[in-house]
Parts: sequence; structure tokens; C-alpha cells
Amino acid sequence: LSVDNDEIKFADDYTWVKYKKEVIYLKGNQQDVVRLLCESYHQGEPALSWDSIHTTMVNKFEDENQNKKPEEQKTFNPESMFQVFKGNPNAWELLITQPTKGFYRINLP
Repeated sequence: LSVDNDEIKFADDYTWVKYKKEVIYLKGNQQDVVRLLCESYHQGEPALSWDSIHTTMVNKFEDENQNKKPEEQKTFNPESMFQVFKGNPNAWELLITQPTKGFYRINLP
């Protein structure tokens, strides 16, 4: 499912992305959002809205949490894409593009 070429390579678990000569490390929600954007890209979708990303992530975690103890459950509560990538400006600038306000896609060559 991943796109690997000279410019960009993704770890199988999305913990890192090698973009040109730079390695960008992802954690937590960043991994999940980048995976989602890659999947949508490969399905031919031009972009995803923040609402769609948010709803998908909330539902995904609800499904994953069903058999977990409360302390092991994950939640998704950033209020914007920018918040997801707040501590990781490289990932935000290099991996995410915004074709129009409120819509996002993975920045693949």
C-alpha cells in the first residue's frame, strides 16, 4: 500500500518517513493520520476534510478500545490537523498539503 520511491519511503508501521534525505519521526495520532491520508491517496481521493479525518479516527479508536482496559484505551481529541502535528513542524510542512481550506492530503510526488 505504501509508495516507496527515491523521494519518499514509509515505515510499515508509519513510525518514520524518509522524505528526500530527511527522516521524519511520527508518533501516536500522527502515525494514524498519515496512514489514513496515504490510504485515501491510494484510493484516488483528492483530499479528506478535517471532519472526515476526525470522525474516522474517533471511530477507529472506539473499535480498538472495545476489548481494552480503560487505562489502555486510546482517544483522539485534537481540534485541528495543526494540533495533531503541533510538536512536529517537519512532518506538518513536508508531509501534509492543504489543497483548500479544511481539506488535507498526503504530499506525495
